[in-house]
Amino acid sequence: MIVKIIPLYRLPRHIDILDYLVPRKLESILKIGQLVEIPFRQLSIFGLVFEFDASTNEDKNLKPIIGVVNDIPFVSNEYLFLLHTLSRIYVAPIGSIAKMGLLPLQKNKLKKIELTSIRNSPSNPLKATIYFLYTNQTEHIQLYRNLNNSKITLILVPEVRHIKEVVKLIPDILSETIVEWHSDLSTKEKFSRWLQIRNATKTIIIGTRATLLLPFPKLDKIIIDFEHDENHKHRDQAPRFHTKDIAPLVQQLHPNCKITLASFSPSFDSYYKITKEKLSVVNKKLGRQKLLFKKKTETDKNLPIISIISQQGAYEGVRIFSSAVEAQLQKNLEEKQDDIFIFINKKGSASSVICTDCAYIELDPESGLPLIYTDHSKKLHTPYSNFSKPLPLYCPKCKSTSIKLLGTGSESVEKEIKNMLGKKSKFEVVRIDSDSQFNKKEEIHSKPHIIIGTQMAFHYIDWEKTKLIIFLDVDRQLALPEYLGTEHIWHLIAESQYRRSEQSIFYIQTRNPEHILFKSLGEPDRLYRTELGKRQKLGYPPYVQLARFFYGNYSNFTAQQAADIVFEHVALRLTKTQKNAILLGPFEMQPRFFRNKYWYGFLAKLSNETWTTDILSINQELEIGWKVDPNPISLLSP
Repeated sequence: MIVKIIPLYRLPRHIDILDYLVPRKLESILKIGQLVEIPFRQLSIFGLVFEFDASTNEDKNLKPIIGVVNDIPFVSNEYLFLLHTLSRIYVAPIGSIAKMGLLPLQKNKLKKIELTSIRNSPSNPLKATIYFLYTNQTEHIQLYRNLNNSKITLILVPEVRHIKEVVKLIPDILSETIVEWHSDLSTKEKFSRWLQIRNATKTIIIGTRATLLLPFPKLDKIIIDFEHDENHKHRDQAPRFHTKDIAPLVQQLHPNCKITLASFSPSFDSYYKITKEKLSVVNKKLGRQKLLFKKKTETDKNLPIISIISQQGAYEGVRIFSSAVEAQLQKNLEEKQDDIFIFINKKGSASSVICTDCAYIELDPESGLPLIYTDHSKKLHTPYSNFSKPLPLYCPKCKSTSIKLLGTGSESVEKEIKNMLGKKSKFEVVRIDSDSQFNKKEEIHSKPHIIIGTQMAFHYIDWEKTKLIIFLDVDRQLALPEYLGTEHIWHLIAESQYRRSEQSIFYIQTRNPEHILFKSLGEPDRLYRTELGKRQKLGYPPYVQLARFFYGNYSNFTAQQAADIVFEHVALRLTKTQKNAILLGPFEMQPRFFRNKYWYGFLAKLSNETWTTDILSINQELEIGWKVDPNPISLLSP
């Protein structure tokens, strides 16, 4: 008898499932979903039994299975089918996806574990998804008020930092039923917690996106909290899935499982579905209304207003803080008791170096993007390649000495703040970005502090103690040619609004105060409807499903040529199969040079109803090395 095995080993994409012989002594006990030991080259590795081959012609060259690890299957038939589906959609080895959902494969420990039986359940029709919109902590608690230990609930959060926050919202009486799952766990912790989840000895599972791939014996509810957050997307390696895309697939494995999306700031996609009554809102305060949000005014209680500070006409690079913001900063610094948070989504000291005589800009020769200057290195460099150079004394083009540093980064803000404080300061200044030496595991000191940083800094802010919040230079993000750019900034502002204390002051500095985002801060529906109108005209989500396909090579010519050829083949296939899809591209990605490769790609606009089958058709034309990214966070960045 021949059996098909999913090898739990890093293999090339095209080697997904291998054939093995079943020794006669194992024929009566071998089952689909069992973990088995198999020979592979000179090694002994683990694999999952995928299916039995009905062929009667046994290949004598096939190797036999070494043994069965546990008589009880680790996973169900339906779970294996889900893995196979995800493998085909996201073009990732099925074994790699399977390993994401399994416990650490420690040979000695595996022989001692006890598993409960899994009942295979028939797939059920897709259940309706509901939405829980909360506006404060009190309402957020209501989301978890009705949890009980007799129902298995999966709670998905975008980042590890959110896990402790959610645990505090769950009734204390359920604390013994909670288990956490995330990438920061040790091997020992993963081993024991996986067994608790697999055997349903813990019924409330809280974790980040990969938790969705665990082989639950049963699921009664899936809650995707902070659903607006981009970190619900597994975006840096295959499979590049979004939890909201595959949660319905997991839901079908478990009869009567319900999905709840929840947030204080609905994604634009969810807003569209709510207003079109494709999603029911369970927060009864809202009811059925054309506008989802209450309009905020200066007279509203408990609704702190954001102050928009205009810097129109100000020369970039001359002053970091406007007069109004600087005056408020000085006031808070004199009081010496409250924390301050300064958000700037750019590291370094300057975002570009320009000659004011001929407008020459120092560029990275590989990526084509402006070089960044940092104080700590005293050099121009780029995060996309190893290129760096000293700050020039004169313009390489016109030989002028009129060289200026433009733009503001976290380093330059830190320097400015320290100058304002002087040497004898009672504040601790902390810069948090990908270049800083800040130790994430260390607690910030108890004395008042000023946090300067990118989105990374949000985790370390004591919002109750923070009485001044300043957003700097969000105009750069709003100007990016990414359709999600405005939405991303909107949710960052919304998170600060949700978490800040009522006594805090919130300033946003901008050179474009007339932007629709700032005009909509007291009237959120205005931004949602305006942006959705733009997306409808452009044919962007939520009106279609986007999928991105990209390829990198050490040679720029080879990468570009491969993109042109594959694009033509995909267009021809879609025409022949009469698929309802629109292709855009091929195009050079930005940055074009990243991780030592040149990148090119194309986009496909697919029907929301048939995107999973349409993408399978496209994937058939892809060569080895291509990346598949449905529901992408970025259109241009590799």
